[in-house]
Amino acid sequence: MTKRVIAFVDGFNLYHSMDNNAALHRYKWLNLHELISQFLPSTETLQETRYFTAYATWNPQKVGRHKHYVALLERFGVRAIFGQFIEKDKTSLVPCTNPCQQGNKPNICGKTYKTHEEKLTDVNIAVDMLRVCIRNECESIYLISGDNDLVPSLKAIQELFPSIGICVLLPINSKAKRLMSICTQCGFRYARIKEEHLKKARFSDPTEVDGQTFSCPPNWR
Repeated sequence: MTKRVIAFVDGFNLYHSMDNNAALHRYKWLNLHELISQFLPSTETLQETRYFTAYATWNPQKVGRHKHYVALLERFGVRAIFGQFIEKDKTSLVPCTNPCQQGNKPNICGKTYKTHEEKLTDVNIAVDMLRVCIRNECESIYLISGDNDLVPSLKAIQELFPSIGICVLLPINSKAKRLMSICTQCGFRYARIKEEHLKKARFSDPTEVDGQTFSCPPNWR
């Protein structure tokens, strides 16, 4: 009998690993279930993929592309779980010979500007991973993320549920030396996602499912 796997995807961590390289933009059109399946041994079966993300509500075009993609993922059985962005003020620390605002630091711009910070995603992932273990819903957990902040929850799972297998899949281009070191120390399996994995998991364009056609956004091609 094969082990049940539930996969947890840190959506923005994965997205930005591709967004920072124009040559990888086409892989944003990604079948997450298929991506994760490539890393499973024959002794494991992927039961469910959970995608953790948030909509950039201040940018209607991004929201439109994102909703289109989420709708496609859901047609393939992926469950989307949403956090949110909050607006916050930041101060520019760019060197400037004629600062907009006079502050404590000379020759620094000092101008205040609005930015957006994603909230709840890490917490949602951590809580959900613990929840499935408590409910005995799987024998293995796969996590796509390069974020060290999720390590405490993985350690807690290892301590409380030692029979649960843990595998961390590191997004392409992520700088995760510390996370890899922690995985080695704790005995977690880990692997790095490479372009060959992304290529195999890319949705066809267009993709037709349940009588509906989904086309990759032009700037993702």
